[in-house]
Amino acid sequence: MSSYDFIRFCQSVISDMEWTNEKYLRFIDDYKKASVLWDIRNPDYKNNSKKRSVVAGLAQKYCVEDGALKKKIKNLRSAFHREHHRLTNRKGGSVDESRKWFAYDALRFILDVTGSCGGVLLLCQQPTNCNFYDDKVLLFYFDFGCYDIPMKFN
Repeated sequence: MSSYDFIRFCQSVISDMEWTNEKYLRFIDDYKKASVLWDIRNPDYKNNSKKRSVVAGLAQKYCVEDGALKKKIKNLRSAFHREHHRLTNRKGGSVDESRKWFAYDALRFILDVTGSCGGVLLLCQQPTNCNFYDDKVLLFYFDFGCYDIPMKFN
């Protein structure tokens, strides 16, 4: 059975089935393990064929098309950053645990590469304005008020 046929079969079986919170949490765990998709420090992060292969594997496992899986990832990341912004900008600093989004804790690993506010962590090509995080890598963190803005060094 080709992967196209397999996806069509899966869709026919679960076409009306919504993802449960538990299924989202299992997916987030698999997404975390697939660091090539989210960790800019991963050596294969810019390898698009490797990323496509990982996405295809996850899509097959969860019986969705590649495009639908990418959309789920984008929506989860957006919801996480919205929730993180809401929780970190709360007046008085207290967090009502009962109102926290179900996937918030599971997605906290994203902060390791985006910073606490969802900015952009970049490798510096020009050592001026860079912070030394260790002896080998120059890193610079751009904080754009919790918005991801693509930056490019020439």
